[in-house]
Amino acid sequence: MRAIRPLNLLVVAALQLFTYYFLTIDTAQRNIVDPRLWFMVIASVLLTAAGYIFNDYCDTKADEINRPNRLGLHQRSITLFWLMYVVFTLMSLFLAWLVSTELLLIYSGLTGILVGYSLWLKRLPVIGNVVVSAIAGLSVYLIYRVFQIQYYPLVVFYAAFASITTYIRELAKDLEDYSGDKAAGYATSAIVMGIRGARLLIVYVTVFALVSLIQIAVQWFIPQFQEPLKWIVAVYYGLCMIAPLIWILFKAHKSTSQDDFAQLSAVLKYVMITGILSMLFF
Repeated sequence: MRAIRPLNLLVVAALQLFTYYFLTIDTAQRNIVDPRLWFMVIASVLLTAAGYIFNDYCDTKADEINRPNRLGLHQRSITLFWLMYVVFTLMSLFLAWLVSTELLLIYSGLTGILVGYSLWLKRLPVIGNVVVSAIAGLSVYLIYRVFQIQYYPLVVFYAAFASITTYIRELAKDLEDYSGDKAAGYATSAIVMGIRGARLLIVYVTVFALVSLIQIAVQWFIPQFQEPLKWIVAVYYGLCMIAPLIWILFKAHKSTSQDDFAQLSAVLKYVMITGILSMLFF
């Protein structure tokens, strides 16, 4: 089960479901049991799971150092590995086709991009991180693209939020995997920029995310609500999203060990989850 990252798959599903159910302009337009929504969410989960499985296969050498106690699916059974990868991919594309031909083309393209990421792009500085973060944002935008009933400014905000938090987390994971990636000959951001340079990049991007989030919350989100909900929203944003980002700033500045960077990655996942849950206010 660890090979397909069940918690990450749950985040993908929640991101799309919450976007559909809570960012809708007019609830009368929303079909609670729209089969196309569920086809799309399951397709996204299967496509992501297939990407994780294939990525583990390509990361064998690096993971011997980064995660020596974890066996990849391909190391347990190469037949099961290929069976799961092919079945997950084909099922994802079939479900995408049931939604629309356009979604089938998009998911076919994403399948190729994920393969390219595992084989090549993730070994390069910046571009691999950007690809993953863009896919995270795309998962939000595609809900709007398919259904056209969501409030577009909120869709853009949450797509950007998903992208930027994913980008910071990818940088933290590069630092966490520094030793194995270097031994495998990768040229990730952490290796090219050095540990100090990658830490500083995390700080700079987090500052940008933090300033943007505070400005948007104060000038746009919070004023939309009436008291006492206004204060509940303010406290939620402050404690569950802004405070963890501030902690990340200080932690990133002085982190040196693999455990430190793993903590950064875990807290960033927490921020992503609390960000998704903030959709409940709408």
